[in-house]
Amino acid sequence: MISDGADALGVANGRAAEFLNNEGHTNKLVALATGLRSAFGRIASVPTEKRARQKAARREKLEAQRRAAKRQKNIRTGVIVVVVAAFVITSVYLLVHSNSSKSTSTTTTSSTTTTTLPASAAQKAADAIAVAYGCPSSVTTTVNMPNWTTPPKYTLDVTKNYYATFKTTAGTFVEKLNNNTTKVNTNNFIFLAEHNYYKCSIFGRVITGFVDQGGYSNATTQGNVGYTVPADEYPAAAADPKKQYAYGDLAMANTGQAGSNGSQFFIVAGPSGEALPNSYTDFGQLVSGANVIAAINNQGSSGGTPSVYHRILNVTISNTK
Repeated sequence: MISDGADALGVANGRAAEFLNNEGHTNKLVALATGLRSAFGRIASVPTEKRARQKAARREKLEAQRRAAKRQKNIRTGVIVVVVAAFVITSVYLLVHSNSSKSTSTTTTSSTTTTTLPASAAQKAADAIAVAYGCPSSVTTTVNMPNWTTPPKYTLDVTKNYYATFKTTAGTFVEKLNNNTTKVNTNNFIFLAEHNYYKCSIFGRVITGFVDQGGYSNATTQGNVGYTVPADEYPAAAADPKKQYAYGDLAMANTGQAGSNGSQFFIVAGPSGEALPNSYTDFGQLVSGANVIAAINNQGSSGGTPSVYHRILNVTISNTK
């Protein structure tokens, strides 16, 4: 720390050396000579040449002392200048460095608190999860090439409860499947899931506050399994049309025509989906993972094209008595 005192750098001001007074020195010699004369009689005079040499020697000595004092003063002055210069340079460096650090820190903080994750970065994050699970790096890559032409035979046990666990790039959710009033469509869905039809497929139509739709045979929203299920198995009309379906319900998508169910399904993800007419096969009810359905839906749009294409990594079927 540098003091604010008068001698801030800790270097005292020097003072010129004190020299002998020539005149006073001479008077002392005269008085001494007079005393000696009184005590011993007449003193012999000092030769003029010798006195001249003595005076010259004294002058030379005094001049040497003066030069030495001047050199010492110059050295002190030089030291002070060097110390002050170093202090100034150091102060300027610290000030500039401090301002630079503060500016960088402020910029970083501002960027962190005001910038949201770009959609491209979010898509890359979702793709990385998919790739780690064995899916293609691109969502546009076709992953399923179905070759079935007719619906599967019914093979379910009506005494068991069936569950579908959806593992996605946004997380996991679980649906309890209806093996009673929608058993034909439930059987079809389980058949496709157990044959890995939904593995790595996308949620290609995501409408905010409405539905998360998937089940495509390729990266477009046009693909289907290659056959249709003749049984519609529609639900009964609800007393409150706005509550025809519950949040998270799993239902089959269709073309608007009877007998057009296939592989595509949707998950109800908001009030608009809950108020759909009873012309869609409602074959699953949400058990857990509402936050995952919401996360997928939040990255959708009013037109259906999502900002992030999430993928189904796998659908696992389990059952209990």
